[in-house]
Amino acid sequence: MQAFLSVVLLLSAASAGLSPCEDDPSPFEEELKKLSGTWQMVSAQLAGEKFPDDFVRNTTLVISGDNYVVTVGDAKDEGKVRVVTGKRPKAMDITGVSGPNKGRTFLTVYHLDRDTLRVCYDLAGKNRPTEFKTQPGTKLFLATYKRSKPWSGRPTHGCGSATTSAVPPQCRVTAEIASAKVCRSTSGW
Repeated sequence: MQAFLSVVLLLSAASAGLSPCEDDPSPFEEELKKLSGTWQMVSAQLAGEKFPDDFVRNTTLVISGDNYVVTVGDAKDEGKVRVVTGKRPKAMDITGVSGPNKGRTFLTVYHLDRDTLRVCYDLAGKNRPTEFKTQPGTKLFLATYKRSKPWSGRPTHGCGSATTSAVPPQCRVTAEIASAKVCRSTSGW
C-alpha cells in the first residue's frame, strides 16, 4: 500500500509539472555551465574572408550564466545568451542589451570541444546557420575561441597578479578577467 501511494504521489507531481528532484538543473542550465568562462578569440572569418590578426588578438568573450560580454579592445558589447535545446548542431540566440548590438538578436550554432568553442553567427539575424563555414555574399561570421586558463595564484608568462597595478605590457587584464582571477597574455599561452 505504501509503495502504491509513493507511485501515485510521484505520478501526481509529474503531471503537475514538478520534478521529483527540484534542484536538478535543466539541460539549458547544464549547457550554460559548460559555456561559462572567459574565451580568447583565436580565429575569425566573415563572408569567407579571414579577419585581421589584430582584431582576433584583442577580442574576448565572457559568458556568465545567461549573460555575455564581448570585449574588442576598449569597446564592449553586452547581452543575453539563450541556449536552444534539441538542435543539431547545438544552437543559441545572442541578444544585445547594451553596446553596438543593443536590441539585435543573432542566431548561431556552436560546437564545444573541451576548451575550444566554435560559433557561427548569422549577422543578418534572419536564418540560423546550418554548418561551421562562411561564404562570400553572406553575413555569416565564424569565430573560434580558446578557454582562458584560470588564475593559479602564480605569475605566468610574465603576467603579475590580477590585482597588481603594474601589469606588464604583454598582459591585458579586463575587469571580467580580474574578477574571475584570470590573467591572459596577449602574446598567447
